[in-house]
Amino acid sequence: MNNSGEYSGDISENLLVNTGDVTLKGMTVKGTLYLAEGIGDGNVTLDNVTVHGDILVYGGGENSIKLKDTVVDGNLYVLKYDGKVRIVAAGNTVVNNTQVLSGVNLEEKDLTSEGFGKVEVISADPGEEVVLDGDFDEVSVTASGSKLKLKNGTIGTLNMENDATGSVIELDEGTVVNTVLFDTAAGISGNGTVKNAVVKADHVILDIVPENFTVYKGFTARVGGNEVVGDYVPESEPAPAPVAIVPKSVSVTIKTGEGFKTLTAENITKKNGLYVAEFSLKSYDDNTQLFSAKIEAEPQDVVLTLTAVNGISLSTNGTGVNAEIIENVSDITVKSLIGAESVSLGTIRSLVGGGVVYIDGYLKKDGYTDVPVRLILAV
Repeated sequence: MNNSGEYSGDISENLLVNTGDVTLKGMTVKGTLYLAEGIGDGNVTLDNVTVHGDILVYGGGENSIKLKDTVVDGNLYVLKYDGKVRIVAAGNTVVNNTQVLSGVNLEEKDLTSEGFGKVEVISADPGEEVVLDGDFDEVSVTASGSKLKLKNGTIGTLNMENDATGSVIELDEGTVVNTVLFDTAAGISGNGTVKNAVVKADHVILDIVPENFTVYKGFTARVGGNEVVGDYVPESEPAPAPVAIVPKSVSVTIKTGEGFKTLTAENITKKNGLYVAEFSLKSYDDNTQLFSAKIEAEPQDVVLTLTAVNGISLSTNGTGVNAEIIENVSDITVKSLIGAESVSLGTIRSLVGGGVVYIDGYLKKDGYTDVPVRLILAV
């Protein structure tokens, strides 16, 4: 758009506004909205506009960009070359995330909705100032040596990040910062109120004495003109309780005269912490071969350690089964257990007297609670 005037109608792609005195009304922009340098110090108004992409502000003056009843799904980027632009959020306007890369005056006026959500001050040239006028939930500063001012209203949480070294925010009288977190040498000045301050860096200067403040051990800060040596050591947080492994299904693969067949346990029962999967192989003849078993668990990359067969500990080697750890529970082969490709039901029946085979073990994974499992083969 290179001509002044009022525009409406939906835009299915990006939109470029390159002149001042433009109003976008009742419009949806599916792409990115560019407010270009050609706007100069002119005015642009978004009235009942939805922008599904980002808004990039390159132009506009100290009284120029107004967002009324406007929703920005993407980010609002401020990149004015001289750092002098005013952006006003009014009415039912929602801008979830604003990224400031130049000086700007962000103002909330006659709001009936959220206005500016999170504001990130990423960079600003020397001499430029970021002015905030309204109630802001969260402001994060990563720009070093930046100058901010809270002119009116409140900031819920102010984060002075590691890269914000030398940055200072000035609080005008009547303004409030609920919580400020210092991870670098930065400061607060002015006549406002700071309710809570947490200091995790040296050379932090708080000209305003907070109602409550904490300086971590190993750091010093200047609070109200006095040096404060940190002595706070946070209590160790308890380790989170391990999550239990959950077996989801168990199956065995056999080979009959008709070929391979996979049998899946109809259900896995749990009693006193023991998961049990049961199979009946009584209807199959002695020549039927047992080849493998499969366990599906959550998480899947668990390790199975076999501990006993029919109550006989595998550590005694009295069963002929190797007591090794099985790392691939998706393919537990007979060969990995006894060295042979398969074992016939006739052989198993002769060993257990045609009864039942109980195979015990447990599933294990770092960070999870071990769970005992039992496979029952009625032969």
